[in-house]
Amino acid sequence: MTHIVETTTSGRDDVPAPIPPPAPRPAAPTPPGAAPPPPPPGGLTPPRGGKRYGTHLALDVPRLDIPAGSFTVVVGPSGCGKSTGLRVVAGLERPDEGQVLLGGVDVTGLEPGQRGVALVFQDFALYPHMTVERNIDFGLRLAARHDRRSGPSRAEISTRVAEVCAMLGLSDLRRRLPRQLSGGERQRVGLARAIVRRPAVLLLDEPLSSLDAQLRQRARAELVRLHRELGNTAVLVTHDQLEALSMGTNLVVMNHGRVVQTGPPEAVYRYPADTFVATFLGSPPMNLHAVAPTGDGRVLAGQGLAARLPGTPPPEPVLLGWRPADGVVCAPPDATAGDDADVTAGGNGDPEAPAEPGALLRGVADVVEFTGDGTVVTCVGPEGGQWAVSIRGGDHVPAVGDVLWVRVPAARVHLFDADGGRRLGPRTGEPGADDADRGISKR
Repeated sequence: MTHIVETTTSGRDDVPAPIPPPAPRPAAPTPPGAAPPPPPPGGLTPPRGGKRYGTHLALDVPRLDIPAGSFTVVVGPSGCGKSTGLRVVAGLERPDEGQVLLGGVDVTGLEPGQRGVALVFQDFALYPHMTVERNIDFGLRLAARHDRRSGPSRAEISTRVAEVCAMLGLSDLRRRLPRQLSGGERQRVGLARAIVRRPAVLLLDEPLSSLDAQLRQRARAELVRLHRELGNTAVLVTHDQLEALSMGTNLVVMNHGRVVQTGPPEAVYRYPADTFVATFLGSPPMNLHAVAPTGDGRVLAGQGLAARLPGTPPPEPVLLGWRPADGVVCAPPDATAGDDADVTAGGNGDPEAPAEPGALLRGVADVVEFTGDGTVVTCVGPEGGQWAVSIRGGDHVPAVGDVLWVRVPAARVHLFDADGGRRLGPRTGEPGADDADRGISKR
């Protein structure tokens, strides 16, 4: 199978016969006395090693298995190694150490066109002398030319190109050259060129970044549907949280070239492994408050916050987190005193510990943002600390300057180590959950 990024230097469509693929490189033998490595679960295993550019370590992944047939989304900030890992898998970059396994076979030494993968670039990478139609069907025509018996027929090529053009809104652009297209249109051609080949492994490097909002939503749904129908393994790199959480069946969060957490998107979102994942995923991000045990140690208190949690609280200061959508605006503990009353034990603006398990916060509305189906209110605590709460559409929306009381159920409260930011134990209110169930990386 020939990779879609194969290039030509002439203006002709003819392509030389492909070089016979070398035999897959055998796996390294297991040292005497050492336990054999676990067999790969199928699908894709990116390099068990790293990639450096000079002294900069761009990729450091000792082990990462992408299940066969999954739609895996890799998300992280710019420069975290997402695209580098994708290029290493595609064969455009060679890892400095480690192996790349496809279906349990070591393909580290194979050329890109011999790996059976298709890659959609972020920067289009179209053949400038070919029309949109020719760019899209190039891989299919190549396969038909070099395998006349089992390769696709002209009718099949025409049908598949027509289908993918209709899917991505390219039907009226089939006769144009890339220089006659807008950036978003060229991005769609690159996406169509990969989809039309229906590869076993589809690699997508932010393919929807140049699309407008309406077309991006349509293409996102079509990608998910197409993946479900074909059952192939897809790996999508993105910085868009909506794409990361809504499209994938498997989520990989990266930072500084390393995998921070993997697992089903909902599990990663609900049970973040550390404060980086907690604040990176979600819009608005998770609120974090510095708290410490007070009194008999069963209450955690911070600026404008008090929490009573089931079980034994940590003996040292920690970070308490909660997502804005998990907070509920409530009446003041002493409603007869009025919103501006100092309803606290110490008279310093901090709330008393709630009688029921959970967290109670007090703040002043500083910014009110209407989001269409709800409102996000950013509040300021007693000493300037900020936190946000989401209010559903139809509920009362406070005005700037109003005092807000917010209650967070104990089951939605998260605790993190104050120094390293690692998650402390299972989620409050759900004993018995272990790290593997929550998709938390032990690295």
